[in-house]
Amino acid sequence: MFKNYDILGWYTTGPAPTDEHIRLHQQMLPFNENPLFLLLNAGAGPASNDLPITVFESYIDVSQNPPLTVYLLFFFCFFKNFIFIF
Repeated sequence: MFKNYDILGWYTTGPAPTDEHIRLHQQMLPFNENPLFLLLNAGAGPASNDLPITVFESYIDVSQNPPLTVYLLFFFCFFKNFIFIF
């Protein structure tokens, strides 16, 4: 549909990644070999000072048989109009 754009990743809601998220993430691999996974914790209370967002980068551990998908935290922060990625 949008031939001039690349898929960077996908998002869903929940408190932590699940096996279902891994299956959905693997469906994204034909479109991007390393898609970002944004998890929005909609259950976070209003008293929290942090954004209820966690971004994960996937890593496929090929030393395992079968290969194992592992999520690594993708560190970032917002400052004024900028996003810093670590």
